Formats: sequence, structure tokens, C-alpha cells
Amino acid sequence: MRASEVWTFFCVVTPGLEAQALAEYEAKSNVLGALKPARAIAGGFEVELPWEIGRGLTRVLKIPTRVIVRLAQIKARDFPTLFQKTRDLTWGRWLAHPIPRWKVAAHQCRLIHTGRVEETLTEALAAHVARQPFSTRWQKENLAAETVRVRGVDDVWTFSLDITGEALFKRGADHTDAEAPLRETLAAAVLAHLFAGQATPVHLWDPMCGSGTFLREARDFAAASVRADAWEKCALNLGVAPWKPQASAVGFPIASLTGHDNDESLAARWPTLESITLARHDFFLDAAPPSGRPLWVVCNPPYGERLPLAGGVGAFAQRLGAQLGTFSPERVCLVVPQSWPRLEIPGLTPREALPFSNGGIKVEARLWSR
Repeated sequence: MRASEVWTFFCVVTPGLEAQALAEYEAKSNVLGALKPARAIAGGFEVELPWEIGRGLTRVLKIPTRVIVRLAQIKARDFPTLFQKTRDLTWGRWLAHPIPRWKVAAHQCRLIHTGRVEETLTEALAAHVARQPFSTRWQKENLAAETVRVRGVDDVWTFSLDITGEALFKRGADHTDAEAPLRETLAAAVLAHLFAGQATPVHLWDPMCGSGTFLREARDFAAASVRADAWEKCALNLGVAPWKPQASAVGFPIASLTGHDNDESLAARWPTLESITLARHDFFLDAAPPSGRPLWVVCNPPYGERLPLAGGVGAFAQRLGAQLGTFSPERVCLVVPQSWPRLEIPGLTPREALPFSNGGIKVEARLWSR
């Protein structure tokens, strides 16, 4: 059966966040319908699942940026061999569209010219289609071309089908744009780091919330995505029943979600967000944190790189830590550049930081608790 055939799914994750992504998969395996052990590797994790279950990874997981399916692996050190072996693969079984988009990468391969590799792949697939024509379904349904990712390492070429479409940090809903935002997938990983082991509800406050990314991700972490994904139209999904969650995931223990920001133009564009309270406040002058306890703070403050900081980074960091201490939070998580000076928050003790890259800037989620 097409639906029950097992495939290797690779979940692509921002380097440094693999442990959080793997923990999320394990925690949400009941939503997918089966627990299969996953293998953590650099840049993500792999797991073998039936197609009907594995495709749901794009709907359930919030930390990966992309999900791909391993199709085949060949060894080729010259272009004639690459052409022949690519031509002989079972393309009609995998693709609905006969002219895919290629994404080629090569490392320590004799065939290092990726442009020439792509030309060879295109010619090989055309030769395959000439022998074994595709169904006209792609024309009748006006299907978009699939993306095939080809990675060569030590002359071994791995072919994978991108079943995601747009990157998974695009959740399928429009939100207010803010300067220097944190991608949703990164925010989800930071929240997973913050809430690890927490069972009792907390009041979560983002005093510099921008468009509210942290708050939305905290609210929706357990909810299955409803966005459109590339796997819906691919050949592997043909004739397979629509995907649906097999159980409800457990979200973060949250009593309330509150966000503040001092940007007047941004605040004017805030949409009404269910279960989230947003208000315009200056964190350093008139911030009014939630009255409930325990109070937790999560924040992606300006770094002083894209947005200038009056007085410099050191002065801002010192002022930020001192002001946070005045609110007596139980736990604080700040996403700041790794190059930032040590930041003291009165009454709180630093815990393990989570390093990763945010838009090319090396940052870390620094954690403090009482």
C-alpha cells in the first residue's frame, strides 16, 4: 500500500537546535500516530515512518525549518555515470511534474561544478521521461514543479524530495512586520528551552514583543498547522487519505500571555490575537507586567547591530538586566548575541545558554531562574 510504505524523513533544523527539535518530535509522536526512534545528526534528525504518518511532520513540528524525504542514493565520479544512473531512477513513482526544481550541493566530490551537475540531472530526467512518459495529471491540475534536493558527498549523491514547499517558519498566517524579527521556528526552539521540565502554569511576558512571535508560538506550539504543504500534490500522496492528527499534543503550561512594545507605528498595526494581550509600553519607563505569578519573561531585545542602541551595547545590557530585576520574575530567557557582555539580573542565577544563529548573527538564548 502506498500509504503504509516506509520512507526516511529528514527534518532540517537550524544548527544548534537539534536537541530541542528531537525532543519535540518525541513529545508529539502520539499526534503523528506512532513512535519510531529518530537519529539526531548535524543539521536535523532522520526518522523512518510510513508515508501516511511521516508527511504529518510538517503539520505537527514547530522547530524544523523543512522536511525532505530520501528517494535514492547513487555513486558517480563522472558525468556519464551520473547521467545514466539518474536516468534509470524511478522518477514517475516520486514526482508528479516532469521538470522539477533542482537544489544541488557538492562537497569533496570530483563533480564539483553544481551548474553542470544540474544540467546533467535535467538531461537525464528528460531521457527518462522520453522512455517512460509521466501522467498528464500535472497539466490537468496545473501542478507546481516539485523541488528535488541533490547532495553530493565523497562522490555519493543523495536525492531527496522536498515535501515542505515554503519554509516552515511561514506558518500560513499574515502578521505585523517588525524590524529584526526572530523566525517562528527559532522562537519555538527558544520556548522549548525555556519551558523544559515545567509542569505548572506560568504568566509569560514579552516586554519588547515586536509582532508577538514568542507569544504566538507559545500559544500555538501544540496546535497542528493548517498551511498548505508540497506533499499534498506529489505522486507519493496520490490516493492517500487526507492527513489528520491522531491525538492532541500537550502545549506549554501557560496561564496568560502578555506583550508590550514601545513602537507606536508597530502597535497601531497589531492584529487582535486570541488569548494574547498586547499593549504599548516603554519597558524602561512605564512597563506594566502581568500581575499574576509566577512571572516568566522571554524577549528578543535589540542587538545594537541592525538597530542602534543609545549608549552602546554594554550600557544597554546593564540597564536591561537591572530593569528586569525590578519586576522580580521567576525565570527570564533573552536572545542576545554571543558577543554580548555578561548580563546580571538581580535575584536570578544564570543557567545553561542555547547557542544558534539568527539571520547570520551568532546568538544564544540566555536563561536565568530564581
